[in-house]
Amino acid sequence: MEEEQPIFIFGVGRCGSTLLQRILNSVDNVMISGEHGGFLGHMAQGYFSVINNNDVESCLWGGEQTSNTPENLYRQLKDPHFWSAWANWFNKDDFKDIFRKSLKNFFMPACLVNHGIWGFKEVRYFYGDRVGDMIINLFPKARFIFITRNPTDVIISQMIACKLPFDEALSRWISIHNNMLQFCKRVPDNCYFVKLEDMVQSSPSSLGNLFTWLGFDLTDKQRSILDISIGSVRNGFKLDEEQERIVGRSTKWLKAELGY
Repeated sequence: MEEEQPIFIFGVGRCGSTLLQRILNSVDNVMISGEHGGFLGHMAQGYFSVINNNDVESCLWGGEQTSNTPENLYRQLKDPHFWSAWANWFNKDDFKDIFRKSLKNFFMPACLVNHGIWGFKEVRYFYGDRVGDMIINLFPKARFIFITRNPTDVIISQMIACKLPFDEALSRWISIHNNMLQFCKRVPDNCYFVKLEDMVQSSPSSLGNLFTWLGFDLTDKQRSILDISIGSVRNGFKLDEEQERIVGRSTKWLKAELGY
């Protein structure tokens, strides 16, 4: 059976992730769901607390406490002489399969399984969580699209639209881009970076290269979405000179890595 290749869009808030989501959803067999509050961070924490647990590995999956079927476990548990402290029916493959199906069911319900490629976009991950690691562990051929935007524009947008203080907006931009880059270096074949500026300026290579990487055909349907007015919340707002210096100094190496 061919492995699934779901698509996930990640980026800092106000980076253009919704625009990219709309563009990908214009492809006939693609369904990229929206944000969901970042609850997968807790799911990933629980997943790795078991997968990387030496006690689970030795006492449950390495011993005789995993029954081959739930029915067999039921019978064993009825025996008062059976040592049941670590008794469970599932092995490591079962455990991973349960998480794999749960993750997919959140974003591709059973009634839509024939609609093709699924995925989601979220701006609340890659802040020290292990969601990316969990996804790649469960779906080795998953595709991660990281969308980025010039830090000054993101910070101004977050200060106005999200009411974030300057320091917090800057810290978020640095943290998520550092973590996304580090993740990409670990699994480069699964990752693709796209700059919002290239996308909205209709750079010939921007969407075209992304769609080639995804195995999709770029059509006028996708290009037309870029013509839809996105609007702006800047309204003449600018950072002061000291803030500009701080942004330039703090993000210099990351901007170089990202091609700014």
